[in-house]
Amino acid sequence: MGLQIPQFKKFMFWNCRGYPWGLRDVAQVIDFLFLVETWEHDAKHIPKLDGYFIKSIWPHSKGNIGCAGIAHIYHESLDNYIKLCKDDDYKRYLWIEINLGKENLYT
Repeated sequence: MGLQIPQFKKFMFWNCRGYPWGLRDVAQVIDFLFLVETWEHDAKHIPKLDGYFIKSIWPHSKGNIGCAGIAHIYHESLDNYIKLCKDDDYKRYLWIEINLGKENLYT
């Protein structure tokens, strides 16, 4: 029968410019959420969501508080289809592979 591919509801890309207000409401209707400008730092993180995995990076320096930050949030049922491919030392990008069997999507 082969690999069973889940039916995806939605992908969402969001420049949230800081704390992503309404994140819990958005998570109820999407499978993948990609955030930029999360403005995370050591004392402030994206809130955990039941049923979702969060992979986020941000520059770890005092001068970068309140700027930058990238996050990928995806439903836990899709964990077997997701693989972290690459992030850089400066925390400017985060690549994941979404393996759907016949085709791969890179973000």
